[in-house]
Formats: sequence, C-alpha cells, structure tokens
Amino acid sequence: MSEKPDTQEILSAVMASGYLMEQEVATLLETEGFVVTTNRAYTDADESKSREIDVLAMQRAYRNNDGSLEIIVELICECKNNQQPFVFISRRKNQFDKRRIPEEYVFPVQSYVTPSPDIPNAVRLIPAFFHLGLDQWHYEFLDDMKVVQFCRILRKGKEWEASHDDSYISIFYPIVKALKARQDETKPSNVVDVSNPPKRVRLFFPTVVLNSEIYLIDSSSAKPEPRLVDHVTFVREIRSPQITGKYTVEFVTRSGLLSLTRTKIRKFTDRLVKLAETDPAILLNKDATL
Repeated sequence: MSEKPDTQEILSAVMASGYLMEQEVATLLETEGFVVTTNRAYTDADESKSREIDVLAMQRAYRNNDGSLEIIVELICECKNNQQPFVFISRRKNQFDKRRIPEEYVFPVQSYVTPSPDIPNAVRLIPAFFHLGLDQWHYEFLDDMKVVQFCRILRKGKEWEASHDDSYISIFYPIVKALKARQDETKPSNVVDVSNPPKRVRLFFPTVVLNSEIYLIDSSSAKPEPRLVDHVTFVREIRSPQITGKYTVEFVTRSGLLSLTRTKIRKFTDRLVKLAETDPAILLNKDATL
C-alpha cells in the first residue's frame, strides 16, 4: 500500500465525506436566486459551543415600495451523504394537528386581537398564521396525513434492520437548535439600528437533504407498502431546558430539492407576497381584522 493516496483515492474519500454534496446543494439553491453561505457558524444554546449550518440560503421574496415591509425566506440545510434509505411512517391527522402553530415563522405581529364570537364584549388572541389564513395555503396543513416516525434501514449481519439509533438526537435536534439560533440572531433588537427599519416576515425552513432514497409507509392502510417519495415534512415535539415546542423539519432527497423549493415553499411564499401586495396593513397593524 502506498504511503500517499492517489487522485482517485482522494476523490473517493472526499465524495464519501459529503463535502462535495454540500457545495452541490449550495449551487442548486443559488440557481434559484438564494444568497447562500456554507458552513455558517452559530452558537449551540445548550452547550454554548460554536457549531455549523452546512448550507444557509436566504432570499428576499418581497419588499414594498417604501421599504417598510419585507418577506425573507431562509433554508437552513443539513446535508447527509447517507447511502442507505430513510423510511418514514405516516398516519391520519387529528383535529389537534391542524391547530398546531408553526414555530418556524416570525411575523411583525405574532398574535391578533379579535372579537370573541361566543362572549359579548370579549376578545381573543389569534396567532398570525391562522389569522392571515395561511393554513389554507401551506402544503403541510393541506395534507391529511402526518409523519410520526422515521428510521434508517441498516444491514445487521445478513439481514436488514429498521433502526433510528441516534437519528433524532443527531439530526432533528441539532437542526432545530440552528433554527432557534437564526431566529435569535435576526430579532429586530439584534439587528444594527437604522432609521425606520422595515418590518419583516421571516419564513424559516429547516431542511435535511439526503443523498439516499426516501420511502413513506402509510400505517393506516390495510396493506401498508413503502412508497418512494422525494420529500416529507416531519413534525416532532422537543422539550429541553432551552427548547420547548413542536418543530417542523423538511426531509428531501438531493434530486427533489428544487421541486420542494419551486412548488411547495414558493407556492406558500407567493400567497403571503400576494397578501402583502394587496393588504399590507394586515401584516403591520395589530388591530387589523380580516
């Protein structure tokens, strides 16, 4: 064996590491008009350590004429150069699933005061996501199914085994911590002070880009079978000293990334842009009503 690797061995090692995959994902998102940063540092709130976001892609989807209102889209991407497939399990949603308030979106007005329909002279607080009717346009809320579990298919001896090993800890939790760090970084109080700063809607999409196939199994089916898909949306609850809530992470194949951004994310964003164009007061005024 040579003491030094040849060029093919170097390339094989780099390909296996996933470093090239990160750059491919970055380039794909740049072709979609995103401003992309790779290996973006953030502070782990739990451990007070510096960690990295593989790919951070930002795009200003809207800015009104006087600059008072902006809509910013951010993809926080973790790239996994895995070889074995991920399998997700789904089941039908219940009424509580459709009332979940997405933690990933930040509005100039987070809750709206509206008259109570049941109690005279009383008011109630409605989260912006629902007050603006965005649940009627968001791809995850339009789906009657929800993903409840995922696992990796790994070889164990001569057999294949479904295992989630440390996937929740090593994949889901870190990307949620990256989301929270970005939300904290972009709070108005943390942005350089300027005169008349714009009000911003920030749409964050924590995304895990996989190199392998994704399979989805409908557990409510009489004959459940793995179905090959490009993308699933996974919601999971987290409870820790620093983070509590239900968070959404997009899992997508590398080949399905553009479809996710073009059809699902852009379609949802365009609806919000249309609302900003036709009725900006609804996004800026806490007392506005639909």
